Amino acid sequence: MLAKALFRGFFIQAAWNFENFQGIGFVYALVPLLRQAGFSEEEVRELVKRHLACFNTNPYFAGMILGGTLRLEEERVQGQVTAEQIDTFKNDLTGALGALGDSLTWGTLRPLAGLAAVLAAVIYETAAPLIFLVLYNMITLWIRGAGLWNGYAYGSGLLTYLNNIKFQKKIYWMNGMLLFAVGVFLPLWTMQAV
Repeated sequence: MLAKALFRGFFIQAAWNFENFQGIGFVYALVPLLRQAGFSEEEVRELVKRHLACFNTNPYFAGMILGGTLRLEEERVQGQVTAEQIDTFKNDLTGALGALGDSLTWGTLRPLAGLAAVLAAVIYETAAPLIFLVLYNMITLWIRGAGLWNGYAYGSGLLTYLNNIKFQKKIYWMNGMLLFAVGVFLPLWTMQAV
């Protein structure tokens, strides 16, 4: 069930626009989940209209919100949550996960993968781009898949889950590792260049 949504999540920015940002991509990924969860076509159409609202977060972390939204929609049918609570869940997480995701993917993972590629280039130049692509994409694919799964598993408790695993602290330590690695690598690279 989640595999199709994971695949469609790769296209979350394909219809990006200034009216609802990633809203069309979010709904595109959500529709197969809604159908497989047993919603009727009429219910799916109503949910599509409601979820076409403004949505904008880090594309790698959007799966967490996608999985959580499906879980909450299932709970709404059972009378446990309201549509307003689901909209609040989405709105609250877009900013939080956008900041976390940008910090992790653009500020930490991409430079770490680039550093690994540069180190690989010292040994074998041709492998450097492949090292970068494999390392970066392997980690971000895991983030997408695990995010979708955990979003569905934790639902409205997703922020509590992220807080319990100390996600922000892990990003902080990864940034420290990156700075340390650059500090060690730079003198080695300049000595080799001379």
